[in-house]
Amino acid sequence: EGKYTYWHSTAHLVGQALELEYGADLTIGPPIEEGFYYDCYMGDKTFHEEDKAKLSKRIDKIIKEKQEFQRAVVTREEALHMFQENPFKIEVIEGLPEGSTITLYRNGPFCDLCRGPHVPHTGLIKAFSITQTSRSFWRADVNNAPLMRVYGVSYPDKKLLKKYEHRIAEAKKRDHRVLGLKQDLYFFSQVSPGSFFFQAYGT
Repeated sequence: EGKYTYWHSTAHLVGQALELEYGADLTIGPPIEEGFYYDCYMGDKTFHEEDKAKLSKRIDKIIKEKQEFQRAVVTREEALHMFQENPFKIEVIEGLPEGSTITLYRNGPFCDLCRGPHVPHTGLIKAFSITQTSRSFWRADVNNAPLMRVYGVSYPDKKLLKKYEHRIAEAKKRDHRVLGLKQDLYFFSQVSPGSFFFQAYGT
């Protein structure tokens, strides 16, 4: 669908910004049910709240440059050479069946393994937000390298982004965990982390 193409394209902008700002090793950046994420390896670097603004500023610049998305088909050897400094991409390439068609997408100086499709150019991303970050692991295995996951969402209109943000804010207000605490139905205690205890009105 069009929205997944839009979100996938925006994920590439986030990947490009992560490379430029932090020298991150990128892994995968797919569209999801609502938005997208990009996983990357940043070593000992911890992503703080202020990094969202830094990343967003870089993405704004990429958008203004209206970089075209260009598709290219390469051989396995070419792909391995191009991503020789990224062990995660190397693992992905080496795991592809023999004879697989390997496609890349370029926008500006950025290049990534990708099947596509994408929007024609980065200037079509009109409104975006880095919504949250979290920790993950390569291949979802705790024994593998720890990764930073950057979530985001984008829309072709700022009004649609505002509508999304309003909906998320309203959903948080209705969250039973928030309502329960506000209405004094239960409480948490450091004596037993992860447990909750009912108040008189919560039983």
